[in-house]
Amino acid sequence: ARQFSSFVVLLGTVGGTHTFEPKHAFILQNKDELRIPLLLEQLPSHKAFADAIASLSPEQQRFARAFRAAQLEGSIFGVLLLQLKPALEAVLRLPANSLTKEIALTQDLLKLFVEHQIPSDLLSYSGPSDASVAEKLEAVKEHVRAIISMIDDEEKVQLEQRARQREFEKKEEEKKEEQAAFDAAASRSFKDRYPPPPRYPLPPRPPPPSPPPPSPPLPSPPPPANQNPSPSWSGAKPKDTPQKASAPPPNPPRSPSAEKKAQHEEPRRRATNLADDTAESAFDFSRVPALLEAQYTTLDPLGAIRPTSIKVDDICYACWHMTKQQGLLAPPKVISLSPQRAFDLLGAERQRAFDLLDALTRSGALQLDDASLHVIVGATHVFADSVMETLVAESINPIEKLESSSLIIASVVHNVPPQQLLADDEQLRRVQQFASPVLSSKAERSTQEA
Repeated sequence: ARQFSSFVVLLGTVGGTHTFEPKHAFILQNKDELRIPLLLEQLPSHKAFADAIASLSPEQQRFARAFRAAQLEGSIFGVLLLQLKPALEAVLRLPANSLTKEIALTQDLLKLFVEHQIPSDLLSYSGPSDASVAEKLEAVKEHVRAIISMIDDEEKVQLEQRARQREFEKKEEEKKEEQAAFDAAASRSFKDRYPPPPRYPLPPRPPPPSPPPPSPPLPSPPPPANQNPSPSWSGAKPKDTPQKASAPPPNPPRSPSAEKKAQHEEPRRRATNLADDTAESAFDFSRVPALLEAQYTTLDPLGAIRPTSIKVDDICYACWHMTKQQGLLAPPKVISLSPQRAFDLLGAERQRAFDLLDALTRSGALQLDDASLHVIVGATHVFADSVMETLVAESINPIEKLESSSLIIASVVHNVPPQQLLADDEQLRRVQQFASPVLSSKAERSTQEA
């Protein structure tokens, strides 16, 4: 970023229906620098994919094609840049370019929005619309001064409270030390005044007595002369036999309850609208990989071009490089991302950027006009052998092959036939010697259909 500039950088993927799905977000201003590593993942070429699914059933082939289409659609990498000064002017109801020379006011506004999350209604201009630019700016400055004064007073109160708290803790610590010293002195005085009694050895214990001899067994008594017959069952009173407790009746089946919410809800997907709702004819960037795949199938029969997905490297945090400038005159400070604190730091940066966007758009009520979206679609031309083996052993010029692949991709990006991309007739004749399929009428017809 340049000095006195400020913008938000969003990194993510471009989805369908003119949506952008950010994965990382950063606020850059005042010579901040950010270098992000990217991961490139090659997908199979159209020829390799067709050979792989040739032996599958029709249902499996349809599943494989749908999965590949989803892979191609998710391979679009996007970088979205949002200018902050025009967004500040819109949310504060100020004329365009009125904050261009108001550097101090812009810095104060960003600090209030990012660090203190002050609502925009407390800072915006609410007077008559026919007022001059100077009057509107003065009204906003007055609101900013009032909020900053309130924050300064609150910080002074907090500092006084912390000072009183530290003084109270210091007094409590001194009281504890005095009490500990008094207890130690009292214990020493008690021991000096009342020494412990002397200890005498205890006499030995007598041996345990021996057990008595066992007594002889007693004779069994003689059986009785007459035994009464056992009473009949009918005349005897039945004994109360314990009965087992009957099991409680089974509980009635419960009615099906509502499904519980998942413990970890899926994070809310933040999507930024890339086009106005009325612009129905806007180009859909999610169709670019499919258009390129169709061109590869028609003009690259050998399958040398492979679609490539681009993602942010979320594993090698040591490869990230961030340089922040805390103030206008402060020296740049390099922020190292270790694996222990990288996740928290990137998450905090993302949350700060989203909070600022939420304030600038009034929770989505305002539209951000000063934005630029950079769409990146990757492709890799793969050679079977090394450069020297391709050139010497196979007698193939790799530069001409790359030139042919570049024409195929450029015809889709610019939506024109490959012949119109060449500078003059001399270049056309030169390319026709090694890339005649790309410049044929079949290629032109395929481009027109795309």
